[in-house]
Amino acid sequence: MKAYYIFDSYCGWCYGFETILKPFIEAHPELEVTVLSGGLFMDGHSLSAFPYMSDTNKRIADMFGVEFGKPYLNLLETGSMVPDSNDAAIGFGVLRSFLPKGEHVNLASKMHEAFYLDGKSLSDVETIESIAKSYDLPADNAHVR
Repeated sequence: MKAYYIFDSYCGWCYGFETILKPFIEAHPELEVTVLSGGLFMDGHSLSAFPYMSDTNKRIADMFGVEFGKPYLNLLETGSMVPDSNDAAIGFGVLRSFLPKGEHVNLASKMHEAFYLDGKSLSDVETIESIAKSYDLPADNAHVR
């Protein structure tokens, strides 16, 4: 059997859903999981264009028990950051190519944590390099652009 997890690094619901997905995958090691990164934010709008995100994040936190870090909440409050799912998908794809398939869900989690806990842009090469280093990958292989 095969399952596809199509996520976006800037999707709060995906961030929360991993609390269900990870235990499910651990309980079913026979399941082949393919992780693909989607394109939720590709319109060039800043976070201020999404005023509902604060309320949505509260629902996500209540439903899934995840936390949103202060750096992310500050980003949301200032609203000037422009999330670009294409950059995040490229970064994910590059890192994924260096990792065994069994690590791809964890990689998606690290992408979410970089944004939702640490408030880092997934368009910044430094963010992708930091995630690469967490896997002991050479950072110079992790360039987004």
